[in-house]
Amino acid sequence: MVVKVDAFLFAINGNFSAPTTNREVMELLRIFNSSAEVKLNAFQSFQTVSYSLENDYSIGVLLKGKRLPAEAVQAIIKSQYCIVDSNLYFFNSETVEELRVVHDMTNFAAQLIALGQAGSRGLSENELEKLSLHHSKSKTGDPTVSLTIRLYPYQKFGLAWLTRRYAIRKGALLADDMGLGKTAQVIALIAKGIQEGTIESVLIVVPNSLIANWTIEFTKFTTGIKPYIHWGSVRSGFSQSLRGEKIVITTYSTVANDLGLFKHLHFDLAVFDEASLLKNPDSLRTQALNQLNFSSAIAVTGTPFENSMMDLWSITNVIWKDFLGTRDKFSARYVKNGIAKLAKEDLQEVEDALKPILLRRMKEEVLTELPPKLDIYKALTMGYDEQANYAKLETSIKNSKLNQNQAFSLISDFRKYSAHPLLCSNDIQSASFDELREASSKFEYLDSLLSQVASNKEKAIIFANHIALIDTFKSVFKSSYGWATYKIDGTVPVEERQKVIDSFSNTTGPAFLFLNPVTAGMGLNITSANHVVHYSRQWNPALEAQASARAYRNGQVKSVNIYYLYYANSIEETIHNRIFLKQEVASNLIKATNEYVSEDQMIFDLLIETKEAKQNEQ
Repeated sequence: MVVKVDAFLFAINGNFSAPTTNREVMELLRIFNSSAEVKLNAFQSFQTVSYSLENDYSIGVLLKGKRLPAEAVQAIIKSQYCIVDSNLYFFNSETVEELRVVHDMTNFAAQLIALGQAGSRGLSENELEKLSLHHSKSKTGDPTVSLTIRLYPYQKFGLAWLTRRYAIRKGALLADDMGLGKTAQVIALIAKGIQEGTIESVLIVVPNSLIANWTIEFTKFTTGIKPYIHWGSVRSGFSQSLRGEKIVITTYSTVANDLGLFKHLHFDLAVFDEASLLKNPDSLRTQALNQLNFSSAIAVTGTPFENSMMDLWSITNVIWKDFLGTRDKFSARYVKNGIAKLAKEDLQEVEDALKPILLRRMKEEVLTELPPKLDIYKALTMGYDEQANYAKLETSIKNSKLNQNQAFSLISDFRKYSAHPLLCSNDIQSASFDELREASSKFEYLDSLLSQVASNKEKAIIFANHIALIDTFKSVFKSSYGWATYKIDGTVPVEERQKVIDSFSNTTGPAFLFLNPVTAGMGLNITSANHVVHYSRQWNPALEAQASARAYRNGQVKSVNIYYLYYANSIEETIHNRIFLKQEVASNLIKATNEYVSEDQMIFDLLIETKEAKQNEQ
């Protein structure tokens, strides 16, 4: 007999739960009739659909090129399968969600976006243009908002992919290699959404140290956008203060502390930067984020997997609950016995499951689109205690105008403090790794940065000014992670330095070389490293350029990432803006620094200048 669609669906919906496995469907068919002429077509490869533009400007849903009747579309949305011409078809969850979103939407523009961004199953550009001419959008965006940077081709693809993910209101895991501009792609999506009226509220959650960097990147990459910062002791305790803000930037610890406030808010889009911090599902930050209300979410990380398959489950669970199944089931199959004992088939299953929500490009894949050198300026935010003590030290120097000798002695401490506060108390070499992280946002960011380099099995050279700091770095990163670490500073004899470089270069896997920019900033060839970190900034950009040239030189076959770390709202940012961002002034400052004025004198003059500028403003 031929099983009729209506009878079959009625029986399933009335007396049975919807079948989810081959066995359940076979049992269901056996109950009806063992001779049923229903062909099981979809158990090996779940079906997807495509869309067509009809003459009446309606959008048809096609299965294998044939338009589905309305009742079949309803069946797919309700039960994830349908029967057409006596054939039983299952559909993947992505397709079902797309259809559900489209079906629930009454606004044509929103429907058009949902379908138009449905990847290979979407409408063609010509069809979209034809539709846009026939229908007018009902939502108005903000024409004052625009993107001011030019995206690389791979970033344009990333923007289109993120747009598709947002259109169907499901999670996205943006896991591009470090240095490929993940932040720029996310900001481009936000700017596009606000401009077009599809995004009205965004929550961006970041580590404490990156608040300033996100704020500055919005300023650099867009016009018409000013994020609202919810952080610090002066933040509001009322959810009403955040309502109406297009973009709210906050920190993981703040969300956990202010969870009662955030639970009263709903965001169109949530962005979780450095999402590897969410790899522990039992941490307070992860549990807090799981209680937020948002329509769609993006997790941003260069290291989605570090130690355990549970890393992937926890991160994806924040942006899409139970995307990889329940925790117990996932753990029993993929976590319990450890990564080493997982079969290749199991690993492939997880990779296949992640494909709809994961976008990951390595630098080698887009090398032809990249410049040979990427300068990456990272504005960091000090922690509460750092800020308070920094302000005291800055005030002491500014108030020493009549006694420059005293001021210059304080500037020595000032420079130490900007590198790491524990340098000032001489406690740095006895501090634990956690104490080093807790005391310095800059060190915390360096730890995160080097962890990403290590996960890619690459090498980095790190420039810092103080011998005690270099010794500490070499020691703690080796003892904490087991990484190969080396150093070259004034304590290493000249005749021994090439041996150090050879050992560093010949190391298999990740390795890190810590150098003093004065003693090791020129004349050395270290092309085995493709990451350069200026942890301690040099006020003379020529000196930094010479140091960077240790890795970025003839013989380098990889694109080189050069990171410049500095604290926002500090003397470091003032000097950064004066010397490195304003090229028309930079040449004069370089000349003055080299020939007439010491670095201490320049720091002192800039501090006094900023003090007088603030007084004039008042």
